[in-house]
Amino acid sequence: MPTDVTSFENQQTLQVQLSATNRLYIMTGIAKLMTAAPMVPDVFRFLVGPQMTHQQFVTAVVMASPSKVLQAGSALATGQVVDFEIASFDADWDDESGQVQVRVEIASANVMVVAVAYQVTLLAEMQAD
Repeated sequence: MPTDVTSFENQQTLQVQLSATNRLYIMTGIAKLMTAAPMVPDVFRFLVGPQMTHQQFVTAVVMASPSKVLQAGSALATGQVVDFEIASFDADWDDESGQVQVRVEIASANVMVVAVAYQVTLLAEMQAD
């Protein structure tokens, strides 16, 4: 079951009107993950962007990278290789919230990833203001 992320830093949104109805949103920030222990693959999810209907949502893509990593135990002191990865990430429309839901899967062997930097690009078909 994914862990919901509710704490963020430095969230920013750029909105570009592409045509009378098409808008491009570029959203960036840092998602602060609350993970109980290292060495366990975990999936985190969070919501970004404006609320919209499924018909207004066209597509979204996400890029994610570790932003803050903590050493687990004495792994680095013993010369052990630091091993972590973002195993997968995805962005799609969430029917409950009407926003873009981002899912990030972290796999780690001996460190704890406690924050992830993200950029979500969303294309929406919305009426001009």
